[in-house]
Amino acid sequence: MRKTGFFIFIFIFFVLIQLSSIDNNLQIDLYNQGNDLFRQAVNSKISNPEEARSLYEDSLLRFLQIIENTQNGKLYYNIGNIYFHLGDIGRAILYYKKAALLIPGDRNLKENLSFAREQRVDTLNEKESSRILETIFFLHYNLSGSFKAVLFEAAFALSWISAAFLLLRGKLHVSLLKIFFTTTIFFSAVALLSLGSLFIDTLELKLHPAGVITADAIIARKGDGLSYSPSFKDPLHSGLEFTLINERPGWYYIELNDNTRAWIPDKAAALVQLD
Repeated sequence: MRKTGFFIFIFIFFVLIQLSSIDNNLQIDLYNQGNDLFRQAVNSKISNPEEARSLYEDSLLRFLQIIENTQNGKLYYNIGNIYFHLGDIGRAILYYKKAALLIPGDRNLKENLSFAREQRVDTLNEKESSRILETIFFLHYNLSGSFKAVLFEAAFALSWISAAFLLLRGKLHVSLLKIFFTTTIFFSAVALLSLGSLFIDTLELKLHPAGVITADAIIARKGDGLSYSPSFKDPLHSGLEFTLINERPGWYYIELNDNTRAWIPDKAAALVQLD
């Protein structure tokens, strides 16, 4: 009976490995197909715009299928590029910002995001406080969550290793003790700062996630219903970024970069969260 159970376990184990391998191969095939279609679209954009658009859409379908099962900054960046070529500025900015959660220091991503923002209909002045914070806490805003996690683990381990040598104080020279004491303090500080940055990231994403308007144009209102009067003279357009303050069924209460607040239909926007 035990042997039968053991063989069943082995069989299920190898089946799961095989299925995982098939899934990985499928994702690789989809990625390669998506890249090939994207290159074809770029090459035919001038000579045959309609064909190029069809190729962009086919490439997009393959990339979107991949991100149903994985999170990858470069992949989000590619999707943002496709939406930009398709003229969908809102979703282009949305996926560039998703990519920035994983690869915030990527130069090409920053340039493309900046260029996409320049194509928006609405131009709002960024909050001065945001610029100051990003300047002061440069590393917090420019390191990915995964890198911060690795940095914390490495610094935490090194701080304990260094601290362990301090226990040998009777066998070490005074100069070496000073070095190990300094490195312990340094790595402990790095670990603490990394952990604090990760905590702030998690808290910000949970309480007040960023968002992007994806509808061509919407009327922002003073309450969560169509009966409320408009908050602004003009509608808000695709690509405008916001911070989510509150939400009710069917509606988002948002804050724009100029500190103004309003209610918008949730179907007209998307939150910058990983799939």
